[in-house]
Amino acid sequence: MKKYSEAEVNKLISSFTSKKLPVNEWTHEAHVIVAIWHNWNFGFNEALEMVRSKIISYNESVGTLNTENSGYHETLTVFWMIHTKSFVNENNFSSIEEASNAILNSEISLKNIPFEYYTKEILFSPIARKKWVNGDLKEISLINDKDQTKLIFYYEE
Repeated sequence: MKKYSEAEVNKLISSFTSKKLPVNEWTHEAHVIVAIWHNWNFGFNEALEMVRSKIISYNESVGTLNTENSGYHETLTVFWMIHTKSFVNENNFSSIEEASNAILNSEISLKNIPFEYYTKEILFSPIARKKWVNGDLKEISLINDKDQTKLIFYYEE
């Protein structure tokens, strides 16, 4: 796994937010960094809403359709936002660089982690793509973000 400097984290975020990130660089690792950065800088609900809208907008800008079979996936987005927020909350990191590298080098960031919580049938269902669905194999504890009262937003068209 690549080691990121704070400047590289910020460059990735800037490229993603400005929709200039090449599609081939919009990887699982990039998704995790986007989640970490937003959770580092904002309360959970604000971070989730920002990531949600930015992914949808980014997908549209690169020609990826956000449908029940492709593009934005609400359950996976919420899942990774919860897991990265929990990781940041449970550790005493001094910088976004330290937090990013720690999570990327831990088992929590492995791409197959959602399958500890979900069967493929549930995770890849149209309903899970459209709105938050908790794990059918193992329930996911929701974030208790100190400055928020509502824990999770539900994406609905």
